[in-house]
Amino acid sequence: MYDTEQEQIEAIKKWWSLYGNYLIGGVLVALVAFFSWTFYKNAVQSKLEAASALYDDLMSAVENDDIDTVNARIDNLKSDYSDTVYGVYAGLQAAKQAVDGGDLVTAAQELEWALDNADDSLVPVVRLRLARVHVAASNYEAALAQLDAIDQDGFEVPSLELRGDILLAQGDADAARAAYEAAFEEAGQQGVNSPYLEMKLNDLAIETDAG
Repeated sequence: MYDTEQEQIEAIKKWWSLYGNYLIGGVLVALVAFFSWTFYKNAVQSKLEAASALYDDLMSAVENDDIDTVNARIDNLKSDYSDTVYGVYAGLQAAKQAVDGGDLVTAAQELEWALDNADDSLVPVVRLRLARVHVAASNYEAALAQLDAIDQDGFEVPSLELRGDILLAQGDADAARAAYEAAFEEAGQQGVNSPYLEMKLNDLAIETDAG
């Protein structure tokens, strides 16, 4: 405790001379960090909004069959917004166009690009589409490799069904049936109606009986 007010003032002056610069520095660091984070969040949000607007233009151009605008928006999104979900969506749209045009090589390249830029939530979606493109091109081992890499929940049914399609195309009916049955069972557990899976199983049963 201090005996007089003057002693208290002198003590405060001494403390400030020793630690005042540190206090000011700490406050400045905190302010810089706060404003930097705020600026970053605002910049990210602005970028997402710009990408979203471009993607809306892309979807409108797709609906209107405006190919020039579609290609321009895809290029813009992929080049300037590859680190956003909309850039990946643009890659998926480019792959779809290539498939529709019968260009499976370009479709696979677009999906590989999307895979390199996708976040964890989109990776299994891209892998599944890439596997389907490989199947269409009869690249079965490449397709199976993509399916093997899908480890997120919620993709079991389409992955198993496509695996069955691949195994059947490779001539392994027993393995295909096992994959279809696993997919059908998983679909039932998820409460999903699977008439096409049931049809594939029935077709295999008929082929087996006929054989």
